[in-house]
Amino acid sequence: MTKAAALLNTVQSNVTARIKRLEDQLGATLVVRGSRKLRLTPEGEALMPFALRLEELCRDINNHFGQDDRPQAGSIRIGAIETFAASHLVELIAGFTERHPSADISVQTGGTNSLWEKILKSELDVAFVSRRANESAFFEEKVFEDDLVVIARQSVASLADLARPENAKLKILVQRSGCSFTARLSDYLRETGVPQRPMHAVGTLEGVIGSVRAGGGIAVLPRSYLNLVPGTRELSQISLPEKFRSVEIFLVVQRWKLPIRLLDAFVQSCLNNQIVRDNHGLHD
Repeated sequence: MTKAAALLNTVQSNVTARIKRLEDQLGATLVVRGSRKLRLTPEGEALMPFALRLEELCRDINNHFGQDDRPQAGSIRIGAIETFAASHLVELIAGFTERHPSADISVQTGGTNSLWEKILKSELDVAFVSRRANESAFFEEKVFEDDLVVIARQSVASLADLARPENAKLKILVQRSGCSFTARLSDYLRETGVPQRPMHAVGTLEGVIGSVRAGGGIAVLPRSYLNLVPGTRELSQISLPEKFRSVEIFLVVQRWKLPIRLLDAFVQSCLNNQIVRDNHGLHD
């Protein structure tokens, strides 16, 4: 309440009164007042996306008036799966900020599922994910396509080597559980009758590659990402069969946000970018 009052250039009691008036208008309790802090009720959490939407629309109005036709200032919250953020996203942002130097860009990384949750809660404006929703409420465009490869120590030079007895104890190393790319390898092993092996979550991409290099297991990563990582040339890079190896990255944004001119300019910049047109790209 104190921070809100300072931001609004008013007193704390005025903020409290405004919230109470809003609760009366909506017929719902939005916050629970404890001894030291406030917390949102379920109704308050449900209202939050609408409040964020209003904030963005007000910001867009301020950006629109008093300026030329080009969106100059404002903020964009971008989400991306890690390998995309570590490679191609850098180029996309650089190209955009060169034309919009006053834009405030922030980036969050995570798995596709967590990024979708943040898009739905309006905690992100746009995201690059490995799964589309196929719902009309979202603008979804494929921007990258890549091949998945299995990386391993040199003692594993082919997928057939995974079935050898001496490799039976090799773990599948992942950054986090639920990796959709690693699921492709599991599907392949299941279909070919190779015994499934345990998965071990390492926490970081660097940890995954380091563990593979140390002989702790195998992992599945996009080929284009591996091409950018030093020290992976001494590892085997084994292509998955065509049925399992192709993976796509989608740019997703809620359609109601596209009238926000700075965000729309970023989306169009990404779609027009050369690396998007060439379809290179990715990891979940």
